Parts: sequence; C-alpha cells; structure tokens
Amino acid sequence: RCEQAKTRSLKLPRAPPRCMMSELGSRNRAKVYQLNGVGQWDDRGTGYAACQYLQAYGFACIILVNEDDSTPILETRVSPDDIYQRQGETIISWTEPANGCDVALSFADAAGCTDLWEQICTLQRAELQAGAAGFGARDGPGGAARNSQLVHLGGLTSFAHDCGGAPGGVGGGFSQDLGTHDAAVELPAPELRNVKVLAETLSEITFYQRPMVVQVILQQDYVSQLAHLFALVEDLKSMPDLHAMFHIFRTLVMLNDTAIFDQLLRNDVIMAMIGALEYDPELASHNTRHREFLQSTAVFKEVLPIRDAGILAKIHQNFRVQYIKDVVLPRSLDDNTFATLNSIMFMNNVAILGHLQSDGEYLGALFSQLVDETQPFERRRDLS
Repeated sequence: RCEQAKTRSLKLPRAPPRCMMSELGSRNRAKVYQLNGVGQWDDRGTGYAACQYLQAYGFACIILVNEDDSTPILETRVSPDDIYQRQGETIISWTEPANGCDVALSFADAAGCTDLWEQICTLQRAELQAGAAGFGARDGPGGAARNSQLVHLGGLTSFAHDCGGAPGGVGGGFSQDLGTHDAAVELPAPELRNVKVLAETLSEITFYQRPMVVQVILQQDYVSQLAHLFALVEDLKSMPDLHAMFHIFRTLVMLNDTAIFDQLLRNDVIMAMIGALEYDPELASHNTRHREFLQSTAVFKEVLPIRDAGILAKIHQNFRVQYIKDVVLPRSLDDNTFATLNSIMFMNNVAILGHLQSDGEYLGALFSQLVDETQPFERRRDLS
C-alpha cells in the first residue's frame, strides 16, 4: 500500500503558489486533473485538498474545495485498495475503480502533498487492521451504494459520462446519495434536551459546510447560549451531557474561524468553554481543573500598573490562549487551528507593545526605576 510510484511519469503543471490563506492553508492548494480520451490531462479546477471523514456515512473522502467559494470540486471515497501513486514530490494520482477515470492532484507545495499522502496511508493501514470487509460498511437501505467508490466533480456533470459513468450511477449520483452540498445547515436549539443531538450534528459537518455552520452560529448568538447551557449541564452533573458539551466546544474551536474565536474568547464565555473542555471523555479517569488553575493558582503580577483596560484584557487573553494551546487541547489542535491561535496572540502582542511604546508616562516610570541604584535588586530584576 501507498508505494512510491514507479510507473509512467505524470507531467502536470504545479499549482501556482498563492499568499492568501484559506481555511486549509496555502500548502494544501492543488489542481485536479482528469486524463481524457486522447491521453491529455484536463484541468478540472483549483482549490484546497484534504481528507474528510463523513461520519454519517462511515467512510472518508478525498475532497478538493474551490479556492474562491469553497464549493466542492472533487469528492472521492478513500479506497482501501492499492490504487494511489505518488509521482515525485507534488503529485498524487489514481484510477477510480468504479469507472476507470484517471485522476491526479498536483500540489503547489510538497508539504501539502505529503500531508494528504500520509492521511491516505493512515486510513488504509487502519482499514488493513480492521479487515477489508468493514471498510465504509453501513447497514440499511443504500448500504451497497455507499460502499461503492463515489466521485463528484462540482458543476462538471460530463466527468462521470466521460469516464463511462451513467447518470444517477456511481460518479453521477454522488449528490443524490449524500444530499445537496449547498443545502442549508440546521442546528438544533441549544437546549438541554438537544445536547447530544447538537454534539452529533456538529461532529458530522463536512469541510465545505463549515461556512454555513459558522454563519448560523454567529447569527443566532449560539456561543453565549452554549455557555449558559454548559452551566446548567454542570449543575445537573450529567456526565454523558458534559461529554457532549466537550465535543461541542472542541468542534467550535476546530471550525478555526476568527469570528467564532472572537466569541469564544470573550470574558463571559471563555471560562465556560474551558470548563466544558475539562470533560474530555478520553480523560475521564483524570480530574482536570483548568478553571481552578486559571482563576486561583495563576497570579497576574504587574511590575508597573497598566491603566488601559483593553490592553489588560489582551494580556489576559494571551495567557488563556497559550494555556488552551499547550495544556487544554494539545492533542486535538491541527496545524491550521494552532496557527490561527498563534496569530491571535501575535496581534495582541502587537497591540500591547504598540500601546506601551506610545505611553510616555509608563516608559518614563520604567526607565527611571531601572537606573535608580537605590531600588532593591529584586525590584530591578522584575523591571528588566
């Protein structure tokens, strides 16, 4: 499985680099190509590639979403079979088992190609251990169709026909099987009776549904309501619901949206979020007390008083974000979410340093005490 390709070389143009970041990041930028009937590679679009597990259907897909509007260009189930080849550092190619289509992804960055390649190999190794019979299996009506290889190229209905697929069959029928990609996302009301349903709903959203989910959350002031809901659930001491709240808040973090982070990091919400993240079901045997540490153990020490409340808030926020990164969710954060949190801290630091630099009174007091030899050594050490 996942052997480096030793067959014919694919001469595909590398996707051009782009400075603008998407949710996936520029390293995941790629072009998808289809081999046509005369042996030429047709460019089918440019976007951002990733492996996305669809929990509702029990299988993982390779997806490519449009770089401009996040609509899906390519979706194909990760095959347990040895169909994937890596050509050089930036190309992954394969032949779809169901319709014989030759498909290739050409990445702008070799690191992005390596990321996807390793994800595919990991999924195949997991399947090899579990047994081929269970790969993507689903009981019930339509199970056989869902176990077939599925391909979708957004807006290019001729793709399935060019490759021998029939309308409504494998390839052409992807949207019929999984539903319309642009369908509105509905979230249950953030109420006690819906806690488990909400956790399950959020766990099943696909990458290209994220913008719609974010929009719903922001429009309905979901985050504040979830903070109040967590307080109620914790008062009731219902561990299944507390575990569900952990999954809900972790999913909100993993949406990796700056507007969502703005709400999660508000003073009236952040402790509820950190509290919910104490109830990780995988750490049920450990008594985690993040809030106790942040509110009681950790002490904020001002060497010189900072009178600007907004700057003080940014200092406190940075400490909490650092704590979330390093202590609360180190096992869960992906590279992109980690980078976003780092960016939040960086912008806060810029604002903090800019304020202190422009505060003549603060700097005057700082340097006058630093050069004052009558000051105790400990005091001068703190000032430096």
